[in-house]
Amino acid sequence: MTLLLWTGAGSLSVITSAAVMVSDLVIIPVTPSPLDFSAAGSVVTVLEAQAYSRKVEARFLITRKIEMATMLNVLKESIKDTGVKSFRTAITQRQVYVKSILDGDSVFESSDGAAKGEIEILTKEIVSTFE
Repeated sequence: MTLLLWTGAGSLSVITSAAVMVSDLVIIPVTPSPLDFSAAGSVVTVLEAQAYSRKVEARFLITRKIEMATMLNVLKESIKDTGVKSFRTAITQRQVYVKSILDGDSVFESSDGAAKGEIEILTKEIVSTFE
């Protein structure tokens, strides 16, 4: 199996629409923020329009998660209301993710076992959507 992962703007645009049209899975990253979730709504709109010609699998991915934050519960409820599934795995807010990007490294080159574990579990969950 070959997987190609690319990122794009979470906005309503020709590029977003074209990307959704050729995708087998759309991952919608969203943080526990009302503004961020609102912006993700444009991707959901594109997915709904695309469903008339070819249904595309989609999942929300919660990022920058902070346990016990009130907004996390609000976000989870808001995601349920869209009808789009969410990954079971969420990515916790960790400094190692920012540092890895700044250093031009992967989180797997760090000593943060929890961060590595999150990404490994997420990867397995993504791959399992194709099985």
